[in-house]
Amino acid sequence: MTTIYRYRTRKYVLAFALIIISLGACNPYSQDNYTEQVAVEAYLIAGNILPPIRLSTTTKATVFYNFEQLALRGAQAIIWLLNEQTEQKEFQIVYKEESPGVYQPTEVITVVAGAKYLLEVMHPDFQPISAQTEVPNEFSILNGIPDTLIYQSTEQLVLELSTEAAEDGQNYYIINTVSKNPIEELLTPFYSEFLDSQNEEDKEQNLQELTINSSGILNEGNFERNQAGNIEIRYPWLAVAFFGENVFYINEKLSFTPGFRLENIETNSNGTYKRINLDGAGNVIYSNTIKENQNNKRTFFLLGLGASFKPNENIEIYSNISENYRSVTFADISIINPAYSINPEISDERGNTIDLGLRGNVKKLISYDLTLFNLNYKDRIGFAQKEFKDGSVKSERGNIGDAIIYGLESNIDFDINNLIIKNDNINLNLFLNTAIIDSEYIRSKENGVIGKKVEFVPNYNIKTGIKLGIGNFIFNTQLSYISNQFTDSSNAKEGNISGIIGEIPNYNIIDFSISYRLRKIKIETGIN
Repeated sequence: MTTIYRYRTRKYVLAFALIIISLGACNPYSQDNYTEQVAVEAYLIAGNILPPIRLSTTTKATVFYNFEQLALRGAQAIIWLLNEQTEQKEFQIVYKEESPGVYQPTEVITVVAGAKYLLEVMHPDFQPISAQTEVPNEFSILNGIPDTLIYQSTEQLVLELSTEAAEDGQNYYIINTVSKNPIEELLTPFYSEFLDSQNEEDKEQNLQELTINSSGILNEGNFERNQAGNIEIRYPWLAVAFFGENVFYINEKLSFTPGFRLENIETNSNGTYKRINLDGAGNVIYSNTIKENQNNKRTFFLLGLGASFKPNENIEIYSNISENYRSVTFADISIINPAYSINPEISDERGNTIDLGLRGNVKKLISYDLTLFNLNYKDRIGFAQKEFKDGSVKSERGNIGDAIIYGLESNIDFDINNLIIKNDNINLNLFLNTAIIDSEYIRSKENGVIGKKVEFVPNYNIKTGIKLGIGNFIFNTQLSYISNQFTDSSNAKEGNISGIIGEIPNYNIIDFSISYRLRKIKIETGIN
């Protein structure tokens, strides 16, 4: 992810920077005449709702800062909207203490770009505090962003930002990069060497911290303006901690995620296998040793694009489109069961996936994720009934044809404890996961397949259950319902003598599990 923030030097930002200095072999500074002060932290972002305000007290330089321990309680906090010309107070938003040191606005107000705000904090033990700021105007990235870049190449990422000149100073920018796949193997050389010097315990923590990496403060004075007057910022390589896919934010609400995969697949087989036929009495009537030496190599690109729109912090609308590929595996072409056979012309599958979803939460008590999806298969691998020259009928694995699978998936979670019980010593959640799916073969060379349902795709898959946590104990109960489904592309309802063809009826499963964690040891058991 790439998030860009802009700050102006001519106004106060509603935040105090807390800097923690690590003292090594030097002698610690003996602080004289220390006076306790109030630290205020709040950030106004255009288009977002008013944020919470965090209030705490400062501490001596030799003492580690901990917000929970230093949280300031019993304060009064107000944010005023000021007149743009006269800077007189026009409208106030009162804050209420929600938890120790954290104050929330009593009204839902959206921060206005270009508006001026005044913060006032009062507490009986300290002098009144006030700070004024002007929220920067919204801007956008005007130039196209390439799908891929070679790390530390001469082609550096350049962002052309639409912005006006600051009236009394310069603009500052911070670019945050969030890795989509933060694993050690994808670290860039600089951060890989840094991580190698850490012990195992610190290495895991630092790896997580590098997931979000910052460019530091970029002064617009260090970059050029083009003929249109827009700033062209060169993206610093030091801000990239991982190779791989990144998300680019067009603004605070809208982002796009381009991606691609280069697949280089090579399948080899070299050896022998026997083909043996038996009669009804189990006697060998045919035996043949077959030598095989095959090599199949293919290289191709798979493209994808994702989009996300967040009108506020509680709702996200997202959509993705991506190309799919499934290569023929050894399991696809190796058959032991005599009731199966393999089509010698079997080949890889291709297709694409499109989805549109809505996810979010309601006051952090109910979380949800609803997704509409459509999968398109080309040359889908499946089973079809074939009659052979010896009069036998077998399920042949091969490319059945083109198919579509579409439907709705939903995940809903209810925080029962915070909704009803409100006991800090337990966790109690009720969940409901639903999949409503339909499928159809839309093209096939096999007779009687077009219009039939895809095998092993039930129309309904519903799971619901309860998760209860008490101390180190966790109890899980889940009830699943799976509707009927077919086992081959002909949608045969009656089975044959092999027992591998026919309709699978609907069924229910009840799972129960319990686990206990003692430090780094976890004991778990369950039944279904």
